[in-house]
Amino acid sequence: MPDTLCFDADGDSPSQMSVAAQRYHDRKVAPGLRGIPPPRNRAVSGGAIMPVDKVISLVIAAGYLTAAAVSGGGAEVLRTALWVGLALALIWFGDELGEYTGLMRGHAVTSTSPGALVRFFGWVFLLAPLAFILYMLLSGASLEGARSFD
Repeated sequence: MPDTLCFDADGDSPSQMSVAAQRYHDRKVAPGLRGIPPPRNRAVSGGAIMPVDKVISLVIAAGYLTAAAVSGGGAEVLRTALWVGLALALIWFGDELGEYTGLMRGHAVTSTSPGALVRFFGWVFLLAPLAFILYMLLSGASLEGARSFD
């Protein structure tokens, strides 16, 4: 029995369809890509490419977690990990989180938020403790007791 070929609705064979797809790509998609430089905001780590803002936020988060482990122990690390995780989620997934619409805490979210604004607030959450410590150091106030809210 001879091999059978599948055809699409127009009667094109699979090889003709792939040629048509390549022609469409060359005619419609590729011209839009010409002249676009590669992204510059990237850091290469072990063969993987990661945006620089993610690398910087991860380094800051690791610093917070290390400081919490050295100064406070397990409970302090857990509290720090929770807000650092929130800040990293806002920074890393700002566009996706900004696209959310639906119910949140019983209220309807009816429009999207700009991803840049979501990322901005992620940076605010991440850098607020550093700003507080810097303010305290520059004003000459003592940092004793400022470490915990207990």
